[in-house]
Parts: sequence; structure tokens; C-alpha cells
Amino acid sequence: MIKIVIFSFCLLFSGIAFGQEKLDGVIYSAQDSSAVFGASIYFDGTSLGVSSNKDGSFLLKKPSEITAPLVISSLGFEKLIIPALQLNSSAIPPVYLKPSEEMLTTVKIEADPWTREKKMKIFKKEFLGSSPEAEKCRIKNAKAIELSYRPSAQTLTASSEEPIIVKNRYLGYEIKYELRNFQVNFTTGSSGIQLIHSVYYDGTSFFKELKEKTTNKTLRNRDKIYKGSVLHFMRSLASKKLEENQFDIYHDRFKVAAYQFFKLTRLESLTLVELLTHKVVILYNHAKQSTLQSNGKFVIDDLGNHSPPQNLIFGGYMAAGRISHLLPLNFNLKN
Repeated sequence: MIKIVIFSFCLLFSGIAFGQEKLDGVIYSAQDSSAVFGASIYFDGTSLGVSSNKDGSFLLKKPSEITAPLVISSLGFEKLIIPALQLNSSAIPPVYLKPSEEMLTTVKIEADPWTREKKMKIFKKEFLGSSPEAEKCRIKNAKAIELSYRPSAQTLTASSEEPIIVKNRYLGYEIKYELRNFQVNFTTGSSGIQLIHSVYYDGTSFFKELKEKTTNKTLRNRDKIYKGSVLHFMRSLASKKLEENQFDIYHDRFKVAAYQFFKLTRLESLTLVELLTHKVVILYNHAKQSTLQSNGKFVIDDLGNHSPPQNLIFGGYMAAGRISHLLPLNFNLKN
């Protein structure tokens, strides 16, 4: 059984359909105070973002109730994340990006016996997912990804100095994913066969439409992936609409009352959740089956984003999709 924790860094925000504000600023290099042209400025986990102009300036539409952190990044500079609480005015102070430090050469204590081809095959499967939709995803800059396998720890790690660009033809998005951590842990069974025990990765993400006009087929694909997803489940759980939205909960192979093992406490715009048992099985529409385990309490905001993600372990459908099933947090918000 593959146990998976998927951590997407700092994705909390809520209520983005209550009007538009404008957020503007200027980006400079901390080294010589020159303007930084072409820097990416976006709200993490969304499709809301722009690039800086030749003079380093930018103007970004900001939904009035959004509480997502603002990510500012540019190749050759350290990424800056501005917490939502600091975005309380239409203009932010001038931003000075520090030049990124060159990565120190890693001292290899042990030889890496795996070929890059083998490591990349595992990375793509565990990063993009094992679902059929993952076959329609392509990493455009795979050469930028550094991979290393440590036999003594049975771990595969990955890193990239530039954002990983994923073209998802099934969902019609190009995703810019700035990878912070990636690790696959293996275990050797009694038969001597090496199996994947856990997968962990985190980073920030920005979504861009592949086409100016999204086709009806792509919209149907997005709706299909959304239904039964982690985002759909969390929104339903927090709003107490699990049954209404066709989610059934099972415990020890028996169907139970939807909220029998969930303790919910409302905290202003957040819902505090405590799972009262070790593991539950989630069945969506009698078809999509997932498992959920909790290592502690977690909160859900009004958009369905949960935090801290490392407190949850998903299995089954909700875990298999990975990046190939990833949707922006501002998806499907009509009210």
C-alpha cells in the first residue's frame, strides 16, 4: 500500500468572489537596485498572476477577500513569499529580491547506483500521478530536475533551481510548480522486492490556461476530476454537505453516519476538524474510493483548502492523481 502526503506550501485563502481590488508594486534587485523584468507575481495555488514590466512594476487584480500568500519569483533570485496578512493595502513597499546562492556541490558519501532514466521514470509517476490523465501531462523542462538515490536510506530525492513546467492537456492548464522538497521512501519486503512506502513533496504553484478559449470538453474534464477530489471533499466536509454531494463514509468495512468520526468546530472563517479514528474510507458516488488518515487536527477554509497538509495521509483516488489532477483553488467558485 502506498501512503501519500501531498503538501502544497501556504495555500490558505478564502472568498474570492466579492469584488476586485488592485495590488501594485515594483521589484528590484537587492544587489544593485536595478529593476527586475519578467518576474512572476502570483497568488499561490491559483490562476491569478502577472509578470513585472521593464521598469519592475506590476499591477495585479486582487479578489477582495483573498487570503493567499503572494509569491514573487524570478530566475537567479531567491523566491519571496508575502503572507496574506501583509497585503492589507493596494500598494506594497518596493520589493528587493536577493540573488540566489549557488548550490554547494554535494559531497557524495555513497555511490548512486540508479540511472537517470530509472530515477526520472519514478519521479514522473510519483509527481504527475498514476492515473490515466497523467499520460496527458508532460514536463517541458525535465532536464532541469536533479535526481539522487541513496541506497542506505532507500530514498529518492529531487530538486530544481527553476520552476517545473507541466503541460496538462487533459485539464487545459500549464502549471508552473516551484518545487521545494520531493522525496520517495522505499521499503524492502520479505520477498526482497523494493516497494514504495511513502511520497512527500511541497512547493508553490501557478496555473495558466493553455488556450485563450477553453473547450467544452476540457471544462467537462475539469468537472469530472473535481468531483470526488480532495478539494471537493474538503469543501463538502466543512459545509456539512457530504451526503448531499454524494460522499459516503465507511469505517471497518461498514458504512457509518457521515459525521460520526469527524468533530467539526467553526472558528470564524475556518473549520477545525478532528478525525476521531485512525482511518476512514471515503466513497464518492459509489465509484471513487479513497482513504483518509490523520496525524492531528487540521483546518479547512471557506474554499476547501486544508492546513497543515502534512497532518493528513490520503490513499486511493484522492492520492493517485497528484499533479495530473491538480486544480486551482479558485476553480468552480460561482457564488
